[in-house]
Amino acid sequence: MEMDRHNIMRPRLKPVVVRAGQEVVSMEEEDSDSEEALGGDSLFQYVLVIKLTKDENGKYSPRVTYQFPPKLSEHDESSKDEGLQSIPAFCFPDLQLWTEPVNTYKSETFSFILTDIGGRKRFGYCRRLLPARGRPCMPEVYCLISPLGCFSLYSKILDHVEQRIARSSSAVFAFLKAVIAKPFPSPGRKVVVSAFGGGVGMDTVVLKRPKDSAWLEHVDFEVLTSKLSYEMIMKIFAALVNERHILFVAERLSTLSTCILACVALLYPFEWQHVFIPVLPASLIDICCSPLPYIIGVMKSAIEPVINGDLPVEENVLIVDLDEGRFITDVLNDLSVMPNKHRSDLETSLKSACRSTGNAAGQSSRGQAIVAACMNFFIQTIGHYRKCYKAADGIDFDMPLFIKSGSKSSSEFLTAFSKTQMFDMFIQENSTASTNAGGMFELAMAENYGSSDDVLGGHTAFKLHKQAKAKIKGFIWKG
Repeated sequence: MEMDRHNIMRPRLKPVVVRAGQEVVSMEEEDSDSEEALGGDSLFQYVLVIKLTKDENGKYSPRVTYQFPPKLSEHDESSKDEGLQSIPAFCFPDLQLWTEPVNTYKSETFSFILTDIGGRKRFGYCRRLLPARGRPCMPEVYCLISPLGCFSLYSKILDHVEQRIARSSSAVFAFLKAVIAKPFPSPGRKVVVSAFGGGVGMDTVVLKRPKDSAWLEHVDFEVLTSKLSYEMIMKIFAALVNERHILFVAERLSTLSTCILACVALLYPFEWQHVFIPVLPASLIDICCSPLPYIIGVMKSAIEPVINGDLPVEENVLIVDLDEGRFITDVLNDLSVMPNKHRSDLETSLKSACRSTGNAAGQSSRGQAIVAACMNFFIQTIGHYRKCYKAADGIDFDMPLFIKSGSKSSSEFLTAFSKTQMFDMFIQENSTASTNAGGMFELAMAENYGSSDDVLGGHTAFKLHKQAKAKIKGFIWKG
């Protein structure tokens, strides 16, 4: 299987801007019991079933055995979709382990992200399970392909798929055909799906999109905080900010997928600009030798060549064992570059957030508290960035002024961070005050500084509605 190893997983993970009319800055409360679509997008583009079949040499290989909507002909657009052709490998990244049928297998939910050469990304939401056949067999994967990120919603769809598998295949596909006809709901809204349930009559399923901020919808922080201490999360965050090579290792697909997506969310409002592969197929393990910064998840069964030095990986690769909650290699000290006070504030906030069990300090979830802790670090260190555009239209950015305008203790950090691709892209995409005026980061900066004029540095100021200010104030994690 040929794949472009440089472009297939290069992310363009733009955090969705929360603008007026959505949950954070809405001028009126939403009715969460009503249906409402966003942009007319269907809940997913394709559903694929991937199974392991023996080739002429007696070895198992993954292939698509079902696709909906189906290919109409060999000239169908989906036949030309290179992203779809690569999906089987990502559904069985541990292919070398599957040599014979099994009697039992605990189902797993995981996801991956495909990014084409134009930067457009699609999410693959997968449930790998054992068919209800009453005899030894190989697991199969139900994979939903969507350009929309919302892990909790798609996990619920896959829950209902798994429930229906025990009844009949007709119940499964009747449900999926009913789901694809529904629009993607707005934050806090729901869609109601009615489909043949495999028994008597119709089943009704309510699929509700969470009201969490948009960049958190595909993220589950519970696994990350259960696997890693807040000290480890601090070190990983520092490595991410410095655009290092980071490898995550785990036994289970679901652990890799959820933890890596959670770590990337810590960078908000910045975007990881380099190689990003939440679950790497074992056949592509040599990608770990890339000189480019990366975030890669590797099944524990495939990591041995990296650890033993059989592959010429970069010297300063940070390898995280998620199962054992430890660093296999920890050769960097990126925390030392962070300003002492801000590093201390981040540590205090992360410690409190990771140990919280409920809506601590006004947070709706532990995940929001963790993201807010990291976001506040960026507010404290680079919150003055808007003052450094040379012209009102924000075309030119004065980098020396940006570094000089920060605190004396921040100089080393700002110098290093200003050279990263994520900062460069952020400066380009936020060159005008109106670009991201309604975004959570800008709103949090306005609340932190006490005045939107202070944040925008003389540019056209955006005004916050009292209700919006109250909501964003509740989001900011105080530690």
